[in-house]
Amino acid sequence: MELQSTDSFIDEYNRRWREERMRYEDAHRNGSIAAAHGPPARRPRLVQLPQYAYGVHTQTFQQGSIPPITFYVQGGRVKGIRLANILAGNFPDLVEPNELLGRLSNTTKTTYRLRVVGYTHFDRQMPAYRMTAPVEYLTRQTVAHHVAIAVQECIQRDGGFWVVVGIDGIIHNVPFSDLRLMELRRVSEGSWQPVLAFYRD
Repeated sequence: MELQSTDSFIDEYNRRWREERMRYEDAHRNGSIAAAHGPPARRPRLVQLPQYAYGVHTQTFQQGSIPPITFYVQGGRVKGIRLANILAGNFPDLVEPNELLGRLSNTTKTTYRLRVVGYTHFDRQMPAYRMTAPVEYLTRQTVAHHVAIAVQECIQRDGGFWVVVGIDGIIHNVPFSDLRLMELRRVSEGSWQPVLAFYRD
């Protein structure tokens, strides 16, 4: 099965992280004054939770044809909002939280799909829009809340996620409180798959 492609924000964040570490190590080897003051403020790596890409079973839907729904904070400088905050109804600095996202599905339900590597697949259906007259589409923060519910139920079922991080092969426990929602990708006519990430030293 094909793995979910890496989020571009995560790639760029970790590229800067590696460059920062390399600059310090070079300065340390050369005995520079900067190195004498110690390493730079250590910021953790940003790791994408490994998932398999959902495989659509029909040829009528072309994946990637619809832009992902993104979740930025801090004025758009940082991508990813903590699921624990979302579930608590706390949306600190979420960019455009009340933006209406349009029709998420061709039916009254949207399916959120989790395909975490090493775990049984998990699907959770939620309303695709508010059943009002006229129909009211969902906001960014409402959709984020639906995803948080789905992920929490998946973790409760599995007792947490254990993930291999880095070339050292260390296995990390990733609790719900560490996970951040980066974006949602539409993977079929009526379903979306979240991109999730967490920070690790």
